[in-house]
Parts: sequence; structure tokens; C-alpha cells
Amino acid sequence: MHGFALNVHPDLSAFDHIVPCGIAHKGVTSIRQILEAQGDPGANDVTVHAVADRILRNMESQFQLAIEIANNSPPVDQETVSDSDWLTKNQRKL
Repeated sequence: MHGFALNVHPDLSAFDHIVPCGIAHKGVTSIRQILEAQGDPGANDVTVHAVADRILRNMESQFQLAIEIANNSPPVDQETVSDSDWLTKNQRKL
């Protein structure tokens, strides 16, 4: 079984010591790094909530699904808890 990881703006230094998914010739990146490389001035403002919302909406479209966010999830534009706390609480609901 496999999935995907969404790195928005984490400290990626730990990946210098492992080979993620056994793929030695590829590195790990983040949404922030990609946006910075493209010269996007909003790269430092990207949030997990905003990216997760965009992915969920695209998944709905691609797979013809109706995804509902659990009641305890904060609004996409509100940073009421840390990104990792929010994901930990909601990962099984997403």
C-alpha cells in the first residue's frame, strides 16, 4: 500500500538522512520550494489548509466525489491550530 505526502513548508533536512520510498535518485521538495523557484512572491504565505482545500477540490472533480470536511476542521483561511496538529486530528477524516 502506498500514498502520497504533501510537504507544504516543513523542515526537509531530515530527508538528507533517508531514501524516501526507496527512490535514491529523486529528492524531496515542498510546495513552498516549488513556488520560490518559480519566483512566486506568495511562497512564504502558503498554508497547509489552503493547499489541502485545493487538493480536495481537485480530487472531487477528478474522481467525481463529494468530500465533506469534518465539523471540527478549521476554515481553510484560519490558522487556529498548527498545521501538524490539524492534520493529526483530521487525517483519518480526510
